[in-house]
Amino acid sequence: MGEVYLAEDTQLGRQVALKLLPANLTDNKERLSRFKQEARATSTLNHPNILTIHEISQEGSLHFIATEFIDGVTLRQQMKNTRMKIADVLDMMVQVAGTGRMPKEDLSELTKSSPTIGIITNYTHIF
Repeated sequence: MGEVYLAEDTQLGRQVALKLLPANLTDNKERLSRFKQEARATSTLNHPNILTIHEISQEGSLHFIATEFIDGVTLRQQMKNTRMKIADVLDMMVQVAGTGRMPKEDLSELTKSSPTIGIITNYTHIF
């Protein structure tokens, strides 16, 4: 749920990803609550396969989550574009399975709100 844009953190001089709650959902209290809960759940986790939340904020009626920027493609895009090698699939499965060591409630909330798996060369991240 949300639109993701590449942005620059001008104070720290780095690229970040901005996930925006679509404008038509800002008045929907349930969707806004889920959006904030996604950020809270993700920010409590410290795992190499889960991106870092830098900030959750609001500017006027615009609600956003600022996260680390990870350059890559989603698993869906990768599967659509090329046939993956079995070694790459197994490597990815091991990394995703590693998230199973997280507290169950955190993983459950994270997968409900943000189930996309991204691929970055030899690493995978859930974002």
